[in-house]
Amino acid sequence: MRHTSIMSWQYRVRITLVVCIIFSSISVVLPTVLRIFEWRYIYDNFDDVPYADVAIVLGASIVHGKPSPILEARTDAAIALFHKAKVTKILITGDGESTDYNEVNPVMTYMVHAGIPKNVILLDYHGVDTYESMLRARKQFGIVSAIIVTQDFHLPRAVYLARSLGIDAYGVPADNTDSRIFNYIREVPASIKAVFQIALFVATN
Repeated sequence: MRHTSIMSWQYRVRITLVVCIIFSSISVVLPTVLRIFEWRYIYDNFDDVPYADVAIVLGASIVHGKPSPILEARTDAAIALFHKAKVTKILITGDGESTDYNEVNPVMTYMVHAGIPKNVILLDYHGVDTYESMLRARKQFGIVSAIIVTQDFHLPRAVYLARSLGIDAYGVPADNTDSRIFNYIREVPASIKAVFQIALFVATN
């Protein structure tokens, strides 16, 4: 009886290890899988990307009240799309829920100084992550077509989320100001989270 119990315990350990290995393997390759599936919607050249209603600028950190280099690159890309008449409006989305931190207003100020009319800028202060930004773009702002501007490491996941939520979305990479390997590694847990968020959305809608 004791021998059978030990064998049963060893079997459970082996199964657990196999499951962990499989899950870990899938997790590591998930960003690559998203990139493979979404590459057809991503354009390196701003002139080639299809026209859309809105350019979406995803939030990033603010430094001394101004957009960080990563956020400034995203903003410059959106400005370029507007000047090329690829979009008619720009949605700035990010974390602006607290009184002492705001990712949205500094981007708006930067755009206005760059000559973007204030009446074409949409502001979303509740885009606390990429999923929330895309969900709110579709539900709160009624956006049905968009060009997403963000860095290369982030773009496949952002396009995947937008298209999964019903937006006819395309992407153009902002200048890869910060292309450290850390940002690509961080996409592993972020991609897992994105897939679960969409699965939950599908299950509850």
